[in-house]
Amino acid sequence: MSSSRKKNTNTIKLLYIGEGNQYVKKFVDENPQFVLHEERNGWHAINYLKLRHVDIMVCDNKLMDISVVDFRNYLKKYFLLLGVPFVVFCSGEKEKKILESKCKQFYALCCYPQELKETIKKIQPRLEKNQKINPKLSMKSEKYHHSIPFRKRVVEVCVATVLLVLLSPFFALIALLIRLESKGSVIHVSMRMGRNMEIFRLYKFRSMYANVDKIVSDKNYTVFEQPIFIKPKNDSRITRMGKLLRRTSMDELPQLFNILLGQICFIGNRPLPLFEAEKVIKSGHCERFYAPAGITGLWQVTGKKIGVSGEVRLWQDIYFSKYYSFKLGLMIFFKTFNSLLQKDNV
Repeated sequence: MSSSRKKNTNTIKLLYIGEGNQYVKKFVDENPQFVLHEERNGWHAINYLKLRHVDIMVCDNKLMDISVVDFRNYLKKYFLLLGVPFVVFCSGEKEKKILESKCKQFYALCCYPQELKETIKKIQPRLEKNQKINPKLSMKSEKYHHSIPFRKRVVEVCVATVLLVLLSPFFALIALLIRLESKGSVIHVSMRMGRNMEIFRLYKFRSMYANVDKIVSDKNYTVFEQPIFIKPKNDSRITRMGKLLRRTSMDELPQLFNILLGQICFIGNRPLPLFEAEKVIKSGHCERFYAPAGITGLWQVTGKKIGVSGEVRLWQDIYFSKYYSFKLGLMIFFKTFNSLLQKDNV
C-alpha cells in the first residue's frame, strides 16, 4: 500500500517486492521524496506494473511464487523496464556472490538490506536523470497514450479484409516457393513492441533459412557505441526467395492479419524487435512508441534520400510520433509505392 505522503514534482516511486523489510520502511521514512508501494509476491508486482510505472524496484532475494531471476527476466521480456534501477537483497556472502553473477545478466544491483541507503545514494543521479529525460515513464497520462480513431479503424479493417481475399492465391504461391527452397514454417513469427509499448506477435513470410534467426552480435562495439538498429549487409541467412521478398517488401504481406487484430496500422513507425526496443527505451526516447505502429512509415519512404543510419531512423520515428497528421500519412502512402523496389531491404 502506497504512503499517504503528498506527491510533488520530485517524487520518486519505490516498489518493494517482499514480505516486509524494516530497512526499506526506515529508508522511506527518512527520505520524504520517496513514495513506497509494497507487493508481497512477484506476480502481484507484475500485475501492478502492467498499469503503473515506478522509478526504482527493491526486491527480496527469495519470493514466495517466483525466483528473482525469473521475475526480472519476465519484466525484461514483456515490459522492458531495464532503465529502472533494480536492487536485490542478499542474506550472506556466498549468496551475494551468486546473485552478483546473475545480476550482471539482468542489470541489477545486489546489497545487504542494511546497505540500502548507501546503494540508492550511489544511483541517485541516475534516478534524477531518468525523471528529467523521460518523464513519460514516471507518470501515467492520457497525453502519452495513442488510440486509433474509430472511423480509421473501420476503414483499415475493411481494406485489409479485401486485400486478404484478393491476394489469397498469391499468398499460396509465395508459400509454395518458400517451401520448395527450404524446409520450415512459411510464416515467421517474432515478438515486437509497437504502439504504446505493447508487445505482440508480428507475422511475416519467412525469408531466412529455418532455425538461424539469431540476434546480431554486438561484440564489435563498446557499451556506449552499440547501434540501436542492427541490419547486417549480405546476410548469409537469407534465402534466394527471401531476398526477392525483402527487395519487393512482399514478406510484409501477412501483417494484414496484424491490422485485423488492431496491433498495427497501414502507416506508422515500424514495430521493433524487443532487443532494439530495449535500446530505444534505455536511450530515453520512449516517445517513439506513442504513435501508430505500421507496415510502412516515414523511414521506409525517405531512406533512399538521406541514408538509413540508426540515428536518422530514430529521429524520423520521433518526428512522425510528434507531428503525425492525415497529410503526412497520405504523403507516406503514395511514396511507399516508389520505395518498394529500392535496393536496401527496409
